[in-house]
Amino acid sequence: MVLLAICFVQLYAQNSEEEKNDLYIIFLPEDYKNIKYESDFEKTFESESDKRNFQKLRTYLKNKKSLLESVSNLLEKLIGSEEALKYYKTQKKDLEKKIEGQIDTLSIPGISLYLYEYGTYDSFYDKITAKKIRDEIIPVLDTAIVDQKRVINQRNLLQKNVARIKQDIVKCEEQIEIALTPEQISQEFRRTVSLNFTLLIGLLLIGFFTIIYFKSDATIGKEFLGDNGLQFVTLFVLVIAIILFGILGILEGRELAAILSGISGYILGKGINNRASQEKRKKDENKAPGG
Repeated sequence: MVLLAICFVQLYAQNSEEEKNDLYIIFLPEDYKNIKYESDFEKTFESESDKRNFQKLRTYLKNKKSLLESVSNLLEKLIGSEEALKYYKTQKKDLEKKIEGQIDTLSIPGISLYLYEYGTYDSFYDKITAKKIRDEIIPVLDTAIVDQKRVINQRNLLQKNVARIKQDIVKCEEQIEIALTPEQISQEFRRTVSLNFTLLIGLLLIGFFTIIYFKSDATIGKEFLGDNGLQFVTLFVLVIAIILFGILGILEGRELAAILSGISGYILGKGINNRASQEKRKKDENKAPGG
């Protein structure tokens, strides 16, 4: 049954992951001409373990830099500006004025239109009639105006997307710097050790008083309430506190060695003295009359 349950859980997790992957849409650099780039750094690195995962950070940074380069290249290739749009609109307006009220009678010298979008000239030589202007040249200008508006919108969107991608890159680089900082790693280690030692002391005290509460009439309860029990707890807490002070950098190595040596000497000396006292007591009892 246990194996069956484990298999079911793994199968469910796999299906959930596949559904998640199906919902994840991958955009190509070309797509960012028409869609907004959404920053995903915070979502990708939600947990502290992810923020300290160097491989994941480096992979993310590499992908974002590659995306930035591609999007920047697209931005450079888009030829168009507000000046070009204004040029086409002006040309169209001037031609419309010239052929206003005319059908085929107006005839003007040949003209050339510079198409910014394509970097080429569209030339109309010889004399041009009003009909030719209306049927051929103005449609070209209309197409150029539409293209320029599209290019301008794409350029504006690409510029904003480039700025957003750069923000994610900066955040990733800052996080890598933080994760690689020895002080940050040291602080994390101290925080973890301090928490573990605090829990250890708490468990010791809870266990001590629990035993006293339930075994107050028994020998072990009386032993804990006696001098030996209180000394044991006190020395245990002191040793933990001293080690913790050393980890936190409050005490130096020599100071730690001196304090721990003193405590060790006290414990060992007390044990030897107690043993000697017990042996002397036994000898005295044996020498006593009737012993």
